[in-house]
Amino acid sequence: MGPVVDPVASDSTLPQRASVVIIGGGIIGTSAALFLAKKGVSVVLCEKGHVAGEQSSRNWGWVRKMNRDPRELPLIIESLRLWEGMNEMVEAETGFRRAGILYVCDTDEDMAKREAWLDYARPYQLDTRLVGPDELSKLLPGATRRYKGAAFTASDGRAEPQKAAPAIAAAARRHGATILTQCAVRGLETAGGRVAAVITEKGRIPCDSIVLAGGAWSRLFCRELGLRLPQLKVLMPPGPRNSRSASGSTAATPSPTAIPMSPTSCRTVSVSSASSYRHSAWNGARCASASVAASLRKGSKGGASRSTSPRPTRRCGCSIRRR
Repeated sequence: MGPVVDPVASDSTLPQRASVVIIGGGIIGTSAALFLAKKGVSVVLCEKGHVAGEQSSRNWGWVRKMNRDPRELPLIIESLRLWEGMNEMVEAETGFRRAGILYVCDTDEDMAKREAWLDYARPYQLDTRLVGPDELSKLLPGATRRYKGAAFTASDGRAEPQKAAPAIAAAARRHGATILTQCAVRGLETAGGRVAAVITEKGRIPCDSIVLAGGAWSRLFCRELGLRLPQLKVLMPPGPRNSRSASGSTAATPSPTAIPMSPTSCRTVSVSSASSYRHSAWNGARCASASVAASLRKGSKGGASRSTSPRPTRRCGCSIRRR
């Protein structure tokens, strides 16, 4: 079984029109819906499964500055500022707490790598610091082994992945957004070189713009439109390698093995093979996030507009490539 995600009821009818349609109901899609709705923009969120049904409910929930690419630091600083007031903004519990995050180290080499990152962080006046084994044992009471040390950022935080995106989606609806679950977007219509509508499994929604927040499946969607979205393959560990101490801090240790989880590595699963994966893949993910990849087919061309046409699909939105 995967993690139990707070349910978000779907709106029952499609709107006649929207200014923006968001494709994907994870943390990015729901956040975009909330902030657009707060500005009075007509917005519809379409999710092929349920809100936070994939990576957005299967991560560690970290909201961290530590160990990020230096180019990301200004963005995460602003993000943490928003997360600090997120519960009040959405009028619900997202689980966000500034409990601190630790990166534990086994060797001097590991400690040197963490220290080298501090050179990048100094211009941003972060509170990240290195701690020795004695202080680390106090930050991790009950630890069963002794580490060389750690990098510690007390102001970093975490949210609860099963709560955050659903709470944000519910707030977006209260501000006027339409939330459609079990409603995969199959393609787009264009007119005069601009987006004119999205085609969903429940019908057509005319719109002016889209936000593609489809996570690992965004590249496949873009490819159908003739767009190249560079995307790295993801290596997922077979089990969690993080833990929370009694003080609330979260500590991470490296995972020795990893398994590939990438749409590009699983496009030729037959119908017979796919049936054995149905909603029973790693960590309880839907088959859309396991071994059956979404695959879009070129639709008809002609006239002033163009639409795409999908292959036959499962209820979750995955298409099957038949042999």
